Amino acid sequence: ARSKDDDANLCNPLLDGATSSSTADFICQWTCDVGDLTFTTESSSKFFCKEDSVDEFEIGLSAGSTKDDCLSACASGGCEHDCVKKCDYLGSAAMDAGLAVCMNDSNVTSSMRPLEKTDWSAGEVMFLVVWILSIVCNACLSGRKKDDESSVMPS
Repeated sequence: ARSKDDDANLCNPLLDGATSSSTADFICQWTCDVGDLTFTTESSSKFFCKEDSVDEFEIGLSAGSTKDDCLSACASGGCEHDCVKKCDYLGSAAMDAGLAVCMNDSNVTSSMRPLEKTDWSAGEVMFLVVWILSIVCNACLSGRKKDDESSVMPS
């Protein structure tokens, strides 16, 4: 459970080579430490050009697209209002999910660290086995008592 104003570990803690801004307009606004944002997958996102607009427009990006490509797609989609903010949002969400990387020329400068593997201790394994056996045995004994009572004939 998260308390109010507790933003610890909210952004992807396994992302290296990018920094999350604490003063951003939205949570987890990543910026590349070195290089430029590059999308690694094709994506399509719909936005309202302005907050009070009823017409959506779409920003379609192919794998290998950059933030500049996003800005062009935003403008060519008929919206010139807050394209930088919209593309920052798309890029940051993609970075946080591992669907975009930072690149300097053709070199990737960001990465996702793998999750650390933790092994179970012998005590944890033994506790789990005893717990499962207690559930199974309790169910068996409960069922047997009912069977024993029903087989006794009244005298």
